[in-house]
Amino acid sequence: MSEKDNEKPIETSLPENFDRFKLVEIREFALENNIIIPTNIKKKKDIVQFIKNTVEGCQKQQEPEELEGPKILLPDNFESLKLVKIKEFANDNEIVIPNYLRKKDEIIQHIYRMVNMDLINELVELEKSGIVSDMQDTNIYSRLLNPMINSYLETYEIYITMYTRWRNLGFPETQSYTNKAGANNQIKHPLAQMVEVWSEKRMKSLERLGLTNKNLVSMQIVGGKVFNPVQEGVVTKPDQNAISQLEAHRNKWRA
Repeated sequence: MSEKDNEKPIETSLPENFDRFKLVEIREFALENNIIIPTNIKKKKDIVQFIKNTVEGCQKQQEPEELEGPKILLPDNFESLKLVKIKEFANDNEIVIPNYLRKKDEIIQHIYRMVNMDLINELVELEKSGIVSDMQDTNIYSRLLNPMINSYLETYEIYITMYTRWRNLGFPETQSYTNKAGANNQIKHPLAQMVEVWSEKRMKSLERLGLTNKNLVSMQIVGGKVFNPVQEGVVTKPDQNAISQLEAHRNKWRA
């Protein structure tokens, strides 16, 4: 019997007086029902709310709803506005900009994340459900991998935020840049660059979880670690002919 067969499905209802449970009992309930609590959620009330949201999400799986758009709409050409106008928009919509954010692109990224928070959170939750389901279907899921799954979801959240920003602009590949001499040049669009960077990070995280086709036959999950028996289980001696040629080359230049 596989580990997937032993997994208990998530309860569709919470026990009575669930809010009054001790923290250890709440964590036991989550563990027994295969609910992954993100490592950044530590307070009891936040954990309870997260579990409630997860259970409610399972109840709605029978009747999936379309994702709602943002409640605050960004103005046209928002990213081309001057920084002072961007800060005015944030102030008018009660969006707090942290003091450590000073660059224009960082502030835009923060505002975009706050405006689309519900949508992005929903996408992250859907991604988590899909990842866990795929790992269970392929019999590679283990609770030991939950920290790696949470790390992947953090990477995915940044990626999907960058990607939706880039998509809303029409997927521009380049943008104009005027240097100090006044010359206009075309450079790779910053969002295109960032989507490419975070897409690569996302694929590496998926690879560590064993969810890519790279070395599909030989890759295994052992004790929460990606193990390649071809690379790690077999020790071969170096090619003596190659060593002799290399040594001859070294001796030639030493002489």
